[in-house]
Amino acid sequence: MRCIGLRDDGFYHYASHQVFPSDKLKKMYIFENIERISYFYGPNVDIILCSETLNFSIASNRPGCKNLFLYGPLFKDLGSPNSCRPANINFMNNYPSADNGGLYRLDNIENGETISEPPIPILEGYYFTGWYSEAECINKWSFEVTPTIQENEDLTLFAGWQLL
Repeated sequence: MRCIGLRDDGFYHYASHQVFPSDKLKKMYIFENIERISYFYGPNVDIILCSETLNFSIASNRPGCKNLFLYGPLFKDLGSPNSCRPANINFMNNYPSADNGGLYRLDNIENGETISEPPIPILEGYYFTGWYSEAECINKWSFEVTPTIQENEDLTLFAGWQLL
């Protein structure tokens, strides 16, 4: 089982590796290869679940973190659990056969913050051209822009691809 959490001896635990906790860690992105989140204590850490299909009982067993962010549809499917919040930034792979419903990554920003550019996605036979504000890839997104996102709304950015 692949899990992440806190062991009784005070070490963070990822698979069989021990990692000392850090007060510098602010965000932790968790993808589909994590099957379970054990109790995690990181009072300054935002955990962002980057999947639309993660299947564990996060609503009743909230990790001990600052915030737990979910993909909007997953948040709604779980009945909008009080212990979680929907993330307000969605990065979509933007091609028909994409796994995970096309979701590449999530993030959450506060008003006045800029969006951090995620790692570049890879699609065999294609060149990644950047992130765009619409699925048709007309307006390239500038990560220097500070977006205004209204409460209970989100911003979706789409990957652009060019055939090699």
